[in-house]
Amino acid sequence: MEYVYFTDEQKQRANSVDLVDLLQRQGEKLVRSGHEWRWKRYDSVTVRGNEWFRHSRKEGGHAIDFVQEFYDMSFPEAVQWLLGGESGVEWNQTDKNAPAPKKEFALPAQNPDMRRVFAYLIKQRFIDREVLSQMTLGCSTLSPAFD
Repeated sequence: MEYVYFTDEQKQRANSVDLVDLLQRQGEKLVRSGHEWRWKRYDSVTVRGNEWFRHSRKEGGHAIDFVQEFYDMSFPEAVQWLLGGESGVEWNQTDKNAPAPKKEFALPAQNPDMRRVFAYLIKQRFIDREVLSQMTLGCSTLSPAFD
């Protein structure tokens, strides 16, 4: 997933673009309504400077939000378009939640006796030596290592 980084100054400049001027450059019709301009295409939308408000939905914002809403652009596209093509810094973002690739499980080489197993069970797991000797009575391969 690519991420485009814009500086705070770039975002501030993009958000401060005069929407009246922008719409007029796009060939849109605006009608003066008091201190604001009403957009002919969407009669419930008024703009003043870099701010807009859509009265029918009771929502508004600044220039970046306007371009995203009415010109159907993503945030990076909107900022770049408002800045006249000036782009931010792109970098690939790795997914931090992605699991690390799993190593295939491989058994260690077989040991001829079980000395290390018995030492672990007795010293680390505190299993009594007599219990282990009772468990190994029926298994001839384990008994010699335990002796």
